[in-house]
Amino acid sequence: HVFRSLAGLLSMGCFFYAFKHLPLAEVYVLSFAGPLFITALSMPLLGEPVGWRRWAAVLVGFGGVVVMARPEADAPLLPIFVGVAAAFFYALAMIAVRGLSRTESNTAIVVYLLLTTTVVSGVAAIPDWVQPGGFDLGLMLLVGTLGGAAQVLMTQAFRLGRAAVVAPFEYTGMIWATLLGFLVFGDVPTPTVLAGAGIIIASGLYILYRETLRRGG
Repeated sequence: HVFRSLAGLLSMGCFFYAFKHLPLAEVYVLSFAGPLFITALSMPLLGEPVGWRRWAAVLVGFGGVVVMARPEADAPLLPIFVGVAAAFFYALAMIAVRGLSRTESNTAIVVYLLLTTTVVSGVAAIPDWVQPGGFDLGLMLLVGTLGGAAQVLMTQAFRLGRAAVVAPFEYTGMIWATLLGFLVFGDVPTPTVLAGAGIIIASGLYILYRETLRRGG
């Protein structure tokens, strides 16, 4: 539980940093590396088989991350690297959920996560604490409610399905990130970001396809 919670906390911290410095859709593209990490790590950590075709798809997917990062451009690289690190820690957290679900309830997994992140982040916030106003408190309440509901749903999904199968469904987040980023912040994804997202999503869907074939449909 502590390992899962700390991995989740590190993932959230890295994502918050990335969201501060990058457009919403771009951070979501980086988050798509999470399912690739999950597929790559599910064999050594969970003992779930991953064939060579899915390994190839993982490598292609990481190639999409490189395309999106476009190191030759003047884009800030540190937020991109931090976003990839967030995806890695997220993968560790979800793999831990898969392992915990064999013996623990959804409620226990989520409650331990919330307790750990509240205590650790609360202590870390003390030096820079600023009293939030009413509007900010309302937004934080909304974020907490939606985040808690998402944790319960994701925990149940990873309980019922294999990690390599569940993970690619998160790619639908790109649709919502692009839409909300445009409506709220006026962000428009660049062609490079869309190209990288396409490569990553294609590799993830291929992983899902291979897993479906392996299980006989």
